[in-house]
Amino acid sequence: MLRRATTLAARLAVAVLLISSAAALGQNYSPSQAAYLKGEIRRAQERFVEQAAAVSGVSADKIRQWVPTDGRDVPPKVRVVPALERERGKPMTDEERQKVLAADQARFDAIERAKRDALKK
Repeated sequence: MLRRATTLAARLAVAVLLISSAAALGQNYSPSQAAYLKGEIRRAQERFVEQAAAVSGVSADKIRQWVPTDGRDVPPKVRVVPALERERGKPMTDEERQKVLAADQARFDAIERAKRDALKK
């Protein structure tokens, strides 16, 4: 029952993020603004991948496979953290989990900043 409630909560969180991301990306960006934003998102995701790889010991190439590249903003606790644990064959420590989640927060903040900055370009 707890697992089902957790899964439902995770799905609701993903839905909220998808809706807010779609609304934010619904801005009327010029082609140069859109290119800037796309590049900044790619850089932020790559920083996250490199940090997660350093913390977990799992290769960056493997982690890149788990990070959506189609514009969806799926929190790593929903997709990447469980995959890291499966790949390693053991749960992440609280410290490792916190470092990965901090890296994701930095990724999210960079993307939000890029969205604001793109509108000024």
